Amino acid sequence: MNKNNIYQFIKNKKQNNQFCFLIIILSLILIVIFKYIGNNFRIYPIIILGFSLCFFTNNYFEYINLKKIIKNDLLLDELKNKILFYSAGYIVTENFIIRYSPIVETVSFKEIIFIHQRKNLEKGGISSYLEIITFTKKKLKFLINTSGIVFEDNVDIKDFSDIILKNNPNVLIGKTEENKRILLEKYNIKI
Repeated sequence: MNKNNIYQFIKNKKQNNQFCFLIIILSLILIVIFKYIGNNFRIYPIIILGFSLCFFTNNYFEYINLKKIIKNDLLLDELKNKILFYSAGYIVTENFIIRYSPIVETVSFKEIIFIHQRKNLEKGGISSYLEIITFTKKKLKFLINTSGIVFEDNVDIKDFSDIILKNNPNVLIGKTEENKRILLEKYNIKI
């Protein structure tokens, strides 16, 4: 991802926020009008308002976090080495995983000591996650595959464990009894 791509993505987030804000205002106006005229359909604007507020809140925080990333020169330079960009939460570069939703945090591939793939049955289908543990005992979870509905056309979801293993071949893979023992003895981490 070059600088222009991240700026375009931030611009799109801002436009989404503006559109969502207009939907929220329209919903509030409809609620007041329906309340005033005593219409039985006032539940629909309330439902639209609820969904709009949820979407707006999530999108707003992602927008703020992306702005933080471009203000950090190290992370902005690292974005030139982008390998994978998942627009719903993280960016994988040659050296880091940069999470921007719900908060900004970076994980160096050198910090990772354990990875495990886990599948969850969710409302929209089956989703696969890559669970990561670092030697600082930080536990992270990243979406790597889903059979559910994806709302954006440019979403690139894939398992990036091979990228981690290429950069750090000492990573323990899977919740085997031996890996559990090694994590407990060497790092004092119980899984």
